[in-house]
Amino acid sequence: FNELGGQGLPLGIFREVDFKMQQQQISAGQIYIIGTDGIWETSNQRREMFGKERLRQIIRENADQPAQTIVSAVIDAVTGFRKPLKQEDDITMVVVKIE
Repeated sequence: FNELGGQGLPLGIFREVDFKMQQQQISAGQIYIIGTDGIWETSNQRREMFGKERLRQIIRENADQPAQTIVSAVIDAVTGFRKPLKQEDDITMVVVKIE
């Protein structure tokens, strides 16, 4: 797993901000997950966060599945983790599998 990211403001906050371009080699078999912090910052009744390691484990377990299945597996796991609590933050996720 490689976490892509940079310094400064998140992309899209202000129009007038310049960003440093970064490049990443894309190869067959890679899976790219783009998501909001509402995934890994979801808390359960014990005030534990879902965390990035749980997210990585779900991706590992479903890596041979279609992208939509990976999305569903993550959403189901996050929902099950936080229940019976209500969702407090947005959860947005895009999964891209390179063939």
